[in-house]
Amino acid sequence: MPRPRWNFRKAEWEAYKIEIDKTYQRIKPVPDNTKGVTQLLLNSAKKHIPRGFRERFIPCWSDHSPKLSDECERTQDHGTAEELLESLQQSRKERWTEDVENTDFSHSSRHVWQIIKKLDPDSRLTKSAPLISPDEIVKEMKERGKHTPNQSFEKQIS
Repeated sequence: MPRPRWNFRKAEWEAYKIEIDKTYQRIKPVPDNTKGVTQLLLNSAKKHIPRGFRERFIPCWSDHSPKLSDECERTQDHGTAEELLESLQQSRKERWTEDVENTDFSHSSRHVWQIIKKLDPDSRLTKSAPLISPDEIVKEMKERGKHTPNQSFEKQIS
């Protein structure tokens, strides 16, 4: 079973910030209080940032999607299936647009390169065929393995 993960997209950031601001004032400002601050942050996060996992994750699955999915399975209607796929596609498009618009090219170069790779599928590295076939490797191993029992394997150092 996978570990539960924080879902930062669905976090209630305003409530999280308010709770930390209120509770932080009660912690004494001494260097030995790092454990208290850490506990404060974790407790607030557990209240306001959802955690968990889904066994069957579908990207951009919205609140409206389960109703469409159930109706599609029940009626076997192609129109409902098209509507479900269209809503998923629209959500993915909006998510992509938001991701690209919010990308800061001056900070995270790895994130930028991930976006560039998604834009240009030809830039992905393709595995080339090995230069030596497995049969040639086996043949070479057999050749190297041949030796006469009286053969000496000592190395002459001069």
